[in-house]
Amino acid sequence: MGQIADELHVPIGTVHAWLRRLLDGGLKRLHDGHRSGRPSRLSGEKLKALRQDLIRGPKANGFDAPFWTTRMVLEHVRRKYNKEYRARGMRNVLRKVGFSSKKPRPANAKRASKEEIESFKKCKETRQKVHQEGIQGLHSGRDDVRPHHAHSAERMDGIQGVRRS
Repeated sequence: MGQIADELHVPIGTVHAWLRRLLDGGLKRLHDGHRSGRPSRLSGEKLKALRQDLIRGPKANGFDAPFWTTRMVLEHVRRKYNKEYRARGMRNVLRKVGFSSKKPRPANAKRASKEEIESFKKCKETRQKVHQEGIQGLHSGRDDVRPHHAHSAERMDGIQGVRRS
């Protein structure tokens, strides 16, 4: 057993535990089972009741606010259920009962209205269409498109490898 432990770089107690599990339940028993973790401080019934409290809103539960904050939920759980949580633990409880934490942000006062956005989109589509037609018009019927400046022509010739005669 010591040689197996050395070869696998695990303590000899681990090898003993594996052997015991193998002998007790076969190969299936070697896999780790589900671990439930720490039990919840609030029972299933209390979690359902908390969910209903949250749905009713903070005003119905004695708070003067339009929406819940994590701190308010912490205070509510402390008062009503006599249970203490930290903020991170409460966010986990909120997720467990189907809620998520979202930070409220003020609306952007400078944001365009829906009508302005639609108007802009139509203008943009029109500009793109005119631009595409203009590009196609440049290339149709003209064989000798040249740069406006002589030095630009030399640079283009050098880049493209074209020689002027």
